[in-house]
Amino acid sequence: MDFSSQKIKSLLINNIKECVSYLLPGGEFYQDRFYLGNLGKDKIIVEIKGEKAGNWNDIYKEKKGDILSLWTFVEGNIDSAKKWLNTKAEKNSTLQENGEKVFSVRHYLNDKSPMPKDIIGPRILTPGGLLVIGGTPKVGKSNFLLSLLAHLAAGIPFLDMKPAKPLKIFYLQNEMEYSDMRERLLQLKIDQNLLDLVKENLVITKKIPLTLNPEGIRSMIAKKLDAKTVDLIVIDSFLDYGSMLSFLKSGMDKLRFITNPMAGVILTHHTKKVSSAILKKNPFQALSGSNILRSAYTSGIVMFKPNERTNTLKVMYELRNSKPITKYIRKINGCWKTIATV
Repeated sequence: MDFSSQKIKSLLINNIKECVSYLLPGGEFYQDRFYLGNLGKDKIIVEIKGEKAGNWNDIYKEKKGDILSLWTFVEGNIDSAKKWLNTKAEKNSTLQENGEKVFSVRHYLNDKSPMPKDIIGPRILTPGGLLVIGGTPKVGKSNFLLSLLAHLAAGIPFLDMKPAKPLKIFYLQNEMEYSDMRERLLQLKIDQNLLDLVKENLVITKKIPLTLNPEGIRSMIAKKLDAKTVDLIVIDSFLDYGSMLSFLKSGMDKLRFITNPMAGVILTHHTKKVSSAILKKNPFQALSGSNILRSAYTSGIVMFKPNERTNTLKVMYELRNSKPITKYIRKINGCWKTIATV
């Protein structure tokens, strides 16, 4: 798509809410304005309606301008706005017909193109989808996750979850120090013939603050992977509710923007302190911030011990595009196995 400065400005204003949420994660909309405040750094106010839509003012730094200058102020140059608009257009305009977004039933039924393959089947994680893995504290989420990712990177099933191919995975984590991660990786039980795929396809950060700065993440990915080939982005995990909310509002789009627009995302999370009875009855409602999470994710997994006297975990799947799944798993001789019952 060709852009003039005026065209870019017009398109950004037409998408003003998504635009400012992308540029300034953590801000809030109130009436006809958007507000972002970082004490002593920035206090930015953006007009979002009327003739002044896109005009902004940074009170602390005494800067102001239109939406183009705001983009440049945050991103450094206007070229990334063209990429953002192109990515948005590609995502929202799939199967457009002469610029239209409305199709007849005849068109849908006559479309014989193959359906997109699940990133993780069956329907566990679909293209552009979000999978949330939650569990009670110390239940073994990170151990479970690392085993899952190693299998996905090798292109082999894990507890009946099947990758479409060996997946290229970027794993951002703040759970384990370097030495702890190295120890866990050495303990992985995986076919030695497939280990080279895991070494090539799975990239893991050391324990770092998850600020999700796009330029920093782009730099980290570029050192190990071609960013545009990333199939799966994993976040393990946010320490506070505000960071998670900001990620769901705009951070997820930013990560996909610098990698693959249809990349899948896995986010680990925790459950609230509730009784075992409540957890068994409605485990997904026990997720902290469950209402927001369940409206945002395409799939959810919650794991917990149904009986504290055993090491068996009950794993429940909530899938937007398929029937729910329940299974019991246990780690036996270093490998996660499905078992018939508790």
